Amino acid sequence: MTQPAEPSSLGGHRGTRGSLRDPDQPLARPKVRRMADDAQLCPECSQPLKSGGLVLSKRDDDGLRVCRSVWRCADRHTWWQWADRPEEVLESCPVPELFR
Repeated sequence: MTQPAEPSSLGGHRGTRGSLRDPDQPLARPKVRRMADDAQLCPECSQPLKSGGLVLSKRDDDGLRVCRSVWRCADRHTWWQWADRPEEVLESCPVPELFR
């Protein structure tokens, strides 16, 4: 009788048993792209802002549905900006009670 093939000899296709990682080989770390190295500061109180997530909304100037990134400081000032236009200034969020 023949013995079953070793997993490493089954082929080198990604995602198959033949592509098992050698235990001595270090794990590959995923590349992470940072949005910004410096934390944004609240325009009102100068405290660091924390991300509050994304909100899908319709933009008036071009009619596109685009995400707004929501930001909040420790004093609960709420700001947002268009996610695809990070260079634009933060705007005061007109409905902060929706993002509790």
